[in-house]
Amino acid sequence: MGAGTLLDSIISVVIPRRCRICGRPAMREEKGICEQCLYTLPVSPSFRTPRQHLETARFFHNPPLVSANALLFYRRNNVVAELIKDFKYHSCSGLAERLGGLLAIHIKASADYLSVDCVMPVPIHFTKRMKRGYNQTEILARPVAEALDVPLSADLRAVRAHATQTHKNMEERRTGVKSDLFLVRHPERYRSKHILLLDDVITTGSTIRAAADAIFRDVPEAKISALALAMTEL
Repeated sequence: MGAGTLLDSIISVVIPRRCRICGRPAMREEKGICEQCLYTLPVSPSFRTPRQHLETARFFHNPPLVSANALLFYRRNNVVAELIKDFKYHSCSGLAERLGGLLAIHIKASADYLSVDCVMPVPIHFTKRMKRGYNQTEILARPVAEALDVPLSADLRAVRAHATQTHKNMEERRTGVKSDLFLVRHPERYRSKHILLLDDVITTGSTIRAAADAIFRDVPEAKISALALAMTEL
């Protein structure tokens, strides 16, 4: 038994792992959400019809996305909001792995994403990544790329830092993220490719819109679908 495994075993005895939703004991591989609670999270009924919901409601076909959707409903202080807060701000990267796995299960069952050529997570600036230790959206994206059997791309980059959207009102969020925040490295790789642009939460859609605009700017021939773990209600 390695030192890390031994330490994990000792910690799990002294401080038993518990589900962050129901508080019952959870196995190590459940990464903080027990199986029962995982499948009771509030899935959007529109997830099976990606053209029908987010694209019309938030993007108004600008930019022109192939599809846009999210798996879970996000409301202030609901269980989804608390889980996302934990993996974004409280170093609970295992929760992102677990929820990325749930997203992968659902997306694998949807024919709408079979034409995707790669998964491209929305990046964060390296200063924020250094402070946080990881990009939570990249962690969410890994199992999705594996489920679709396509590459996970790291070629969308954030070229400058921007302030968090958390404490902004809706109008400030709509105008707070611009396409010049992002650029695509090696744009020749993505000509005529169908890119699945993935984020953790969609509120006004400004971040996805800015990222998609940057991709279209650098790769005009690309096709883009947008996907998020969670979305707010309009």
